[in-house]
Amino acid sequence: MTASPSSPKPFYVKGDDGAFHPNRNAGSPWLSGHQNGLALGGLFAQALMQAPPPEGMNIARFTLDILRPAPMAPTVASWTRLRDGRRTSAMTGRLVAGGVETAVASALFVRKPEDGVPGTPSPIPAILPEDAPDEFMLPLKTGLEARLIRRGAAHDLTTGACWVRSLSRLDADTPLHPIVAVVMACDFGVGLSSGLDRQAWSSPSLDLAIHFIRSPRDEWTLIEADTLMPGNGAALVDMRLSDRFGLFGRANLTMAVFPGGAHAQ
Repeated sequence: MTASPSSPKPFYVKGDDGAFHPNRNAGSPWLSGHQNGLALGGLFAQALMQAPPPEGMNIARFTLDILRPAPMAPTVASWTRLRDGRRTSAMTGRLVAGGVETAVASALFVRKPEDGVPGTPSPIPAILPEDAPDEFMLPLKTGLEARLIRRGAAHDLTTGACWVRSLSRLDADTPLHPIVAVVMACDFGVGLSSGLDRQAWSSPSLDLAIHFIRSPRDEWTLIEADTLMPGNGAALVDMRLSDRFGLFGRANLTMAVFPGGAHAQ
C-alpha cells in the first residue's frame, strides 16, 4: 500500500467573534463564490457535537436542509434544544452565512439503556480499507481520502462502494468528531453512484438525512450507494454506512439534476 496523502489545510478559519471564515477548500464546484455542502454539513455537525448533545443518549438521526446557496462569507451554526424527554431528545439548528439563513438542521437522540436490549448481527465488510486499492479519487482540496471498491451508475442500477475518511479538520483547533466525519463523507455518495458526466450535468445536493443505529467506531466509513434518477430533474441517493465493525447507519440525499456541468451559473 502506498502512503496516504498529506492532510490539506482546514476548511475554515475561526474568528475571534466565533464565526467561521471559509477558504477556497470550502468552495462549491457548482456555484462560484459559494460554499460546498460537504463543508457546511460538517460545520453543522461540529456545532451539534459542541452544543453539547444530551448526556447519556446516542444520536439516532441527523438531517440537513439547504435553503439557499451559502456565500463565501463568515458563517455561524447554532443549535437549540426542542425537547428533553426521559427517553428521547430533539434539537434544531440553523446556519447563517453572510447574515443570511442558508440552512436548517435537526437531530434526534435516544437514551442508552441501562440493561441490554435485543440486537441484530451485522456482518463485517468483505473488503476492509487496507485491502481496497489505493486510488485517490478525489481532489485533495475536498479533505477526503477515498479507496474505491467499485463505481456505481444510475443508468444501469449498479451500486457504488468506497471507503472514505476525512483528512482535514473544519478548523485548525478542533479535532474531527466521528459523527462529523460521517456527515462529511455522505456528500461523496453522489459522485460514487450517479454516473453523471460532471462536465455536462450539475447535481448539487439539496438535503441529507442520516439514521444511526449506533455511533461509528473507526475513522474509515464504507459507503455503499445507489442513485435513483427517474429523469424528472430530481434524484435520490440511498446509502448504507458501515465501519470495519459492520453497519452503523443509512443515509438519503436529494439532489437536483440539470444541464450545465461544474460551475454552471
